Amino acid sequence: MQLSFVIVALRRRLWLVAMCALAAGMAAALLVGPGTPEYVATATLLVQPRSSANGISSSSNPDRFIAGEVALLRGSAIAAKVAAKVPEVDEAVLRNIVTVEQKATTDVVTITVRSLTPQVSQRIANAYAESYIAEAAARTADTYDNEIKEIEGELSSLSDKINTIEIERAKIPPNSPNVAERTREAQLFEQTTQYRAQYTQLLATQANLQFSSSLKSRSEILQLASLPEAPESTSRLKVVVGGAFVGGVLGAALAVAWASSSRWLLDSAHLEEILGVPVVGVLPKAKELDKGPRAAFERLPDRTAAVIDQVCVRSEASAQGETDALAIAVVGSQRGAGVTTVALAMAGRFARNGARTVVVDGDLADPTISRAFDALGDAGIPGLLARLAAARTEPLPPGAPQPLPPESFPARVFTPTSLPDVRVLGVGAPVKARSLHRTNVDTIIGAAARGGVDVVIVDGGPLLDAASTVRLCQVVDVIVFVVPSKRQLTEPLGVINRLLGYRSGDLLPVVTQIKPNADASAKVVASNEPTETDEIIDAATRWRARDEARPTLPTRPAPPVTAPEPVRAAAPRPATPTTGLDSPRLGAPPVRRAEQLVALDDDDLAWVARDEPMSDR
Repeated sequence: MQLSFVIVALRRRLWLVAMCALAAGMAAALLVGPGTPEYVATATLLVQPRSSANGISSSSNPDRFIAGEVALLRGSAIAAKVAAKVPEVDEAVLRNIVTVEQKATTDVVTITVRSLTPQVSQRIANAYAESYIAEAAARTADTYDNEIKEIEGELSSLSDKINTIEIERAKIPPNSPNVAERTREAQLFEQTTQYRAQYTQLLATQANLQFSSSLKSRSEILQLASLPEAPESTSRLKVVVGGAFVGGVLGAALAVAWASSSRWLLDSAHLEEILGVPVVGVLPKAKELDKGPRAAFERLPDRTAAVIDQVCVRSEASAQGETDALAIAVVGSQRGAGVTTVALAMAGRFARNGARTVVVDGDLADPTISRAFDALGDAGIPGLLARLAAARTEPLPPGAPQPLPPESFPARVFTPTSLPDVRVLGVGAPVKARSLHRTNVDTIIGAAARGGVDVVIVDGGPLLDAASTVRLCQVVDVIVFVVPSKRQLTEPLGVINRLLGYRSGDLLPVVTQIKPNADASAKVVASNEPTETDEIIDAATRWRARDEARPTLPTRPAPPVTAPEPVRAAAPRPATPTTGLDSPRLGAPPVRRAEQLVALDDDDLAWVARDEPMSDR
């Protein structure tokens, strides 16, 4: 478990940590109660090692000596003597009301007593101090008298033994030739040596005991306990703070466990773990974007523009396609994730950097782009499909509906925008048959990318809402996957990861914190009555299916291609400042492909087909 995951889990569920800490603190306060008034008396002792008259101490480690004396004060021996002096209490009670502590880095020891009566507190504290001093004074020279007398008896006995051996040795002639006498001489000498060693050791022990008996106790009472004048209430602050701390730790553990087992997405790191690809950026909140979808298209706040620039650069770098036009699908994990905002923002940034851009509204359930740019009439995808059907040079299969005559075509297919280098391909009029279908996604993307278009951006809406969106992600160069930072389930993300796992090289996740746009306009509602456009779309779908299933049909001769009418000279395109989006595709003038005119030669498509600058239209 990563630290970032724990931090985000605690931040998301900080209320749980706070509630647990508050509940534990309140429970501790209730258990302690309001507190009982107690009288506190304190006696102070100076505890030092014993020393001789010339200042030699009996201990080389004073701190260790004081620790032993504190243990003695807390022991049962002193408590028994105090209980004998203060009959109101016994040893068990003394253990609960008496506190013995050493002041740090000093030889001062305090004896604190808390009881319900001021006189009892004073008497107990003073009894402890006096009992200790009496105990220390009793440890004088008399303590060592018996041991010194025993050593003197042993020394006298050893002296007698040595004298006896020396007398016996004196009787043996020196340098005697008798072997027995010489052996006896050696044995007596060895015994004498041993006795003399023991005698020397006992003399040293006797000297130490005599020195210890000369040491005097230097411990004394610095201050006896005075009579408490006012009671002190037991403070509940420490207990409450301790309870709150324990509750906070418990709440933090619960928050992390909850996050680990939760079905909701936590943060960008969690998203990267699920998808297996790094997040490009986090789109911050911006009040300017709450005005509507066109706000992201016309002007971006600086912080938002920086993220969109990064997404555009990564899109250029991740594209693997060989065509001139860069096809980008902007899809979301759920509705309201900010897909339309990201798509329009990218279109605006590409156009301002000199790229001719087509924005395709592929969200049939909520065509926000089509409503924002008034692309809900006969124009859009249905009109484009109708023109493509009418331009076919192959014979129609038996029973297939006839294409619409040119005079019934809509006046335009692509809808202009406030930026001259951006056109919108909307969903068109509400019809029974969907204008965008999984079988014609390739055709629509290919037609939108004709004639020198640099970038095609498709607003696909939620990825799992339509099969056409899934198909769209299979044919485009780059997928920009938009995920909201809050209220996102992890289960759909797992499904999406299985669908797009093979596209990890050109999958660009973007996390949004923007407020979902609440558009009050009515959504597209399918009509129950078939239209001519329905028939054209159905025919185009059937033709595509038949083309894939059977060999190519014989074609009729193509009409002679006439030279296009001369067009007026276009004003030179002004240089467009760049913001870090320069690339081989965007940095140089796009290659115009006039041979792909086919049926897209109407006035509306002149900016695509005739190699004219879009600014002229």
